[in-house]
Amino acid sequence: MTDEQNEAAVKAQVDAHFGPKPPPPPREKVPEDKMDHFIRMARKPAPKPVDSDYERQIRKAHRARLQKGSSSSSSQAAAKKSGKTVPQLGEHAVQSIPLLVVPTHASTSAGQLVITDEHRRQAEELGITVGQLLEIEPMSPLREEDIKRKYVRGEPLVKPEDVKKLSTRMYELHRWYMQITKTGKSRVPHGESQGRGLLP
Repeated sequence: MTDEQNEAAVKAQVDAHFGPKPPPPPREKVPEDKMDHFIRMARKPAPKPVDSDYERQIRKAHRARLQKGSSSSSSQAAAKKSGKTVPQLGEHAVQSIPLLVVPTHASTSAGQLVITDEHRRQAEELGITVGQLLEIEPMSPLREEDIKRKYVRGEPLVKPEDVKKLSTRMYELHRWYMQITKTGKSRVPHGESQGRGLLP
C-alpha cells in the first residue's frame, strides 16, 4: 500500500468515526397509565389505622358478648379461658379474722326456734354458746385484758397457729427471739441485734 492509499484509508476511517452520526431510532412511548401504575407501586403503602387499647378492649368485649349469647357451650369455653379468678371476701385460704356469722339458718316452727348442727359448729368455732350465736343469750362483754396476749419471757410472741401467717421479717424476728430466750440471756446485746440485721 502506498502512502497516498494509506492516507486516504486513514482519512476515510477518521471521517467515519468523527463524522455526523445517523439519528437513533425513536424510543418506545410508554403510556401514561402504565407509568402512573409503576410510580404508585414504588411508593410505601399507607399505614393501617391502629386502634387504641380502649377500642380493642371494647371490640373484644363486644365479640365475647355476642359469642356468649349465641351458644352456652361457647360461653363455658370462654369462662374456662378467663384463667384464675381473684378470691372474693371469705374465699381466701388464710383468713386473718374469723368470718362474720349471721344467724340466717334458724328456722321457727309454731314460734319455736330450731337449732341445727350448723349453729352448733359455728358457735364452737367462735367460742360462744349457741344461744349467744342466735342472740337469745346476751354476749359476755369483752375486756381488753382478755383480748391482749400477755408477754411471758421465753414463750412465743404470737399464738403458735399464727406463726405461719407472719411476714418474712416478723417471722425472722420471732425465731431470733425464741433462740435468744433459750440461751438464758437476761438482756439482748445491742450489737448482736444489729449484727443480724433484724432490728434497726
